[in-house]
Amino acid sequence: MACGRDARTPAGRRTRAGAGLEIRFGERCDAAWTRIWQTRVGDRVEITAPESPPNGPPSPTSSTPGGLFTQRVPARQLSALHACLMPAYGDARECVAPQGLAQRLAASAERTARVRRAT
Repeated sequence: MACGRDARTPAGRRTRAGAGLEIRFGERCDAAWTRIWQTRVGDRVEITAPESPPNGPPSPTSSTPGGLFTQRVPARQLSALHACLMPAYGDARECVAPQGLAQRLAASAERTARVRRAT
């Protein structure tokens, strides 16, 4: 399944230390995962969704030139997703979460349905 092919990024930011932290969402598979980049050895990441226990430390499970990724977690309630980066050295944990994502996805689905009905 190509879960990541059409994935969106409903939340993301740069941490104070300069690392990137994003929540990725694959609508085809109702799953979310976290992507991080420019992290330091020992940094950990966790993604939490209401449908599953936290998926986090030990950290990323795959690597690409574009970053490191956690395993996917079931994600039907996008507004309740959040991901946190726990730096290995001294910095406080930093988190991201979608803002109003459920409303944007519902509006997008409605627009798609209208286009399909019109064609």
